[in-house]
Amino acid sequence: LGDVYKRQLYACTSSLPPAGIATVASLMYQTVGADCSPAAAFPVAIVHGTHDYRAYYDGYGFDAPVLPVPETVGLWAKKMGCNQTPGTVEMPDTAGDYTTISSFSFDGCAAGSTVLHFRVNWGGHTWPGETGPWGTGSGKLSRNLDTTREILAFFASVTPSG
Repeated sequence: LGDVYKRQLYACTSSLPPAGIATVASLMYQTVGADCSPAAAFPVAIVHGTHDYRAYYDGYGFDAPVLPVPETVGLWAKKMGCNQTPGTVEMPDTAGDYTTISSFSFDGCAAGSTVLHFRVNWGGHTWPGETGPWGTGSGKLSRNLDTTREILAFFASVTPSG
């Protein structure tokens, strides 16, 4: 089990829930989704490319049964008590790299939390942005989203200060 998968498992099953989770190019095993019962609501951010050939957006291509990314996002929105219809923002290809970004934000969640999904259209198994731990060796790298900055801003916007 990779570390990212363990984070989702922990978030679903721990009696001490995390302050929040963010995943990039990660899938949720069906068994984790079936047993997911978080102890409390927390913010969730998911970034995933539609042309990720290591962790397929539609869930195929793995030895173990995994959920498609849209089902994973929907599961988190339901578990966090969010409105089931997300606000959607389409971001154009301003970087000229033939990728675009679709942002889906679920609000009205329990405990003032939110669920956010950045779908990287035509993006591969990468960390979108100018710099990041993963490059273009695993598909198209999108420069239309600064993943690190967006995740930090997301948590800053939903984490109470003080």
